[in-house]
Amino acid sequence: IVLSEYMAQAIQQSGLDQTVVIPPPVPVGPPKDAAGYGFLMAGRMVRHKAPTMAHRAWKQSGTTQPLRIAGLGSEKAALADTIDLGWLTRPQLRQAMAASRAFLFPSRWQEPFGIAGVEALAMGTPVIAIPRGGMPDWCHTGCIRVESVSEMTDAIRYLDENPEEAIKLGHSGAEAVREQFSPTRVHQMLQSTYADCSNH
Repeated sequence: IVLSEYMAQAIQQSGLDQTVVIPPPVPVGPPKDAAGYGFLMAGRMVRHKAPTMAHRAWKQSGTTQPLRIAGLGSEKAALADTIDLGWLTRPQLRQAMAASRAFLFPSRWQEPFGIAGVEALAMGTPVIAIPRGGMPDWCHTGCIRVESVSEMTDAIRYLDENPEEAIKLGHSGAEAVREQFSPTRVHQMLQSTYADCSNH
């Protein structure tokens, strides 16, 4: 059992062909009726996560909205002029996600899944992401997919200037999470997989 199609393909390439993709369960938060203020990055602030790329895009966008950092790591020292939230508990992080205009998800490496992006969508907050590894499994509805600093800059500027679009993207993203990653659906997938195994 793996979390994403990317992980399944990696395992199949190693010679194991019996894989089942079951994503993690992500509960959807209360409906969000405001666009939120400020942009957010969360997780490990290390080089392969490319936080400096998102920081550069935020700076170049010209937005007056702050960039908040929830997490720890060696790259934090390079993220000047941001608001340091430190390492948050899960409820605190969900609250910070819900309060933000958008969640920034850069990456240089192949993410196994990228659950932080799904968690942001679940709170009704759109995601601006560079999809890598397993991220394409969820990085569509409610997301703005980019491939460079300049494209991320444009996306930040767009959501900064169009709060109503941020609300619409967030709503559609939350609905997609409800359909694809609800705890009930994931539990049913697990039950079905274990039942199939016990019958062989």
